Amino acid sequence: MERRAHVLVANSRCLFCDGLRALLERGGRFDVTCAASLQEAIAVARQVPPVDLALLEIEMAAADGFGGMRCLIGAEKPRPVAVIAGDADRPLAQTAFEMGAAGIVLSTNSGEAMLQGIRMMMHGERYVPDRFNAEAGQAGIAKPAGGLQAPAVRFTRREQEILDLLAKGMSSKEIARELGIGPMTVAMHLTAVFRKLGVSSRTQAVMAIR
Repeated sequence: MERRAHVLVANSRCLFCDGLRALLERGGRFDVTCAASLQEAIAVARQVPPVDLALLEIEMAAADGFGGMRCLIGAEKPRPVAVIAGDADRPLAQTAFEMGAAGIVLSTNSGEAMLQGIRMMMHGERYVPDRFNAEAGQAGIAKPAGGLQAPAVRFTRREQEILDLLAKGMSSKEIARELGIGPMTVAMHLTAVFRKLGVSSRTQAVMAIR
């Protein structure tokens, strides 16, 4: 009997995980293993049968400057890793895609749309929902508006906001308070900014865009 494709769903929300597993296993389409943490997901990825596709919650993917996603991509046998994101997570999802994610699965999408994306990634294609593409093209990439902008570097709107505040000498905690987000989220965006600029520190980032 031909082996069914093995999908790893790494998500801390048990109800979502169970629902997605039921959707994927319906009709004998896939075998699904759920993991509630990044450590558990990495352990599953090293087991037999091999994982053919991993779906990783955006918070897990972005942990430690997207080290969580890179670790899962490179765990033992290489495999495609997609991120599961909600509408509010789109800037982070875009960064994950730029850093090598196989695709973006929106948790707000219909089950059929999720299945379509998963099938595409199983065939080696990269997948981003049409709605995400359209809205990212209109609003996801920041444009200069009197703020700082490095030549030939495209930042998301949030990255641009953080970069402008960084240039004003604000600390990560101050930036977080100013934007109403968590310090960890600021750190993740800064990691993406540093990567795009090819720098490794806040001072170098500010110098690069002056």
